[in-house]
Amino acid sequence: LVSPYCKRVHVFNWDGNNKYKLSLAENTWKKYVEILKNTDTYLLEFMPDGKIESLAKEAQALKKIIL
Repeated sequence: LVSPYCKRVHVFNWDGNNKYKLSLAENTWKKYVEILKNTDTYLLEFMPDGKIESLAKEAQALKKIIL
């Protein structure tokens, strides 16, 4: 219902307090991207391990999902 109004989406792979690599949720996020067709921006705000060094791999996973 809200997908026509979503322009920016924060992308992450969490289950409660457990944080996982985005690459482990690739298929799930591909489904979300298909539903959220009007979204023009996907954001990575958090790293699964809280380390900036993980940004490159998380960004690579996000690119694989949205492209």
